[in-house]
Amino acid sequence: MADLAFSDDPAKAVRMFAELLQRRRDMPADKFRQIIYLHAAAVGDIPASLAAYRDMTKARGGRDYFVGMVRLLVAAGEYSEALDSVAHWKTGLAEPARPFREEIVATVAQLRGDGTAMLRASRAMRRYPGWERHHLAVLLEIGGRVQTGTTAGLASRVDSLLASEPRGFRIDPVSVYASAGDLLQRHGHAALARTAWTRALVKLDSTAPRAALRGPAGADSVRLSRGRLLLSLGRKAEARDLLVTPALRTDRREMLRQGWLGVASVRLGDRAAAQRIERVLAADTVAALRSGRVMARAIIAEALGNPSRAASLVLAESTFVDRRTMPGSWLLRAAQSDARLVRWLSGH
Repeated sequence: MADLAFSDDPAKAVRMFAELLQRRRDMPADKFRQIIYLHAAAVGDIPASLAAYRDMTKARGGRDYFVGMVRLLVAAGEYSEALDSVAHWKTGLAEPARPFREEIVATVAQLRGDGTAMLRASRAMRRYPGWERHHLAVLLEIGGRVQTGTTAGLASRVDSLLASEPRGFRIDPVSVYASAGDLLQRHGHAALARTAWTRALVKLDSTAPRAALRGPAGADSVRLSRGRLLLSLGRKAEARDLLVTPALRTDRREMLRQGWLGVASVRLGDRAAAQRIERVLAADTVAALRSGRVMARAIIAEALGNPSRAASLVLAESTFVDRRTMPGSWLLRAAQSDARLVRWLSGH
């Protein structure tokens, strides 16, 4: 049931969970708390998701729920509580050591614009066995380096990440490599970013035959990812040709596809096409697609040369924007210099 909250048809998931919320008397309290969270997650309402997850964590306990709650605290900008929560984090004897406390400290520092604290926390992850296989630890160290201008050793750290094969539950190597590229481009390291995006594209192409075994949906997912990577690499016309067809799934990525298509159109000189796409997005009223829609509209606004409007769009729908996704949003690089957005990202 949880997967339905992030399914191919978010609108359907929202309707189903809304119907279940009307049947409170028919289910145990524990189950009802879960439905409240799944409904909020399907809608994309981060504060509501956090409130529901708090209730589940209090009722059920357990470290997995605690970890999920702390990450939601960061997503919602509740940084002080997140830091207080992990201050005494200790790995249990029966658990694999993982640098969770350092991950949260580094992530909060990144969002607050404190590159020195971010780099210090990310480097502290090295005391954990096998830390170099923890892809988020390496990404955070790369983020700390670029945010502080610590370029010595940056290329070798990027090379190490790209030579690795990130593994784990729901970990996609293509996304990891692409995220490294996004972060590097965001901070002006264009050559290294291109290397990371190229590695992501090679890896994506190698997975295409396996994705095709999942049928049209698998092939379509590869198409969208390829279009996005080609756009990042400056191959605008190729990207446009891949992105012009709507996605098979009516989900967040379909909204982002339209945003990427709008950016490609601007870069190919067709501003009118981008403006038409933005108007279509603005008229969309499906609540479950709001988070993808606002980001798509924002990147089109920046591509059209209006980063102030891009920042305003994000802030107007900030309830549905996960702060953790912003540092690597290189298509919103100018907007992230807007004082209003800087303040929001810092947790104010």
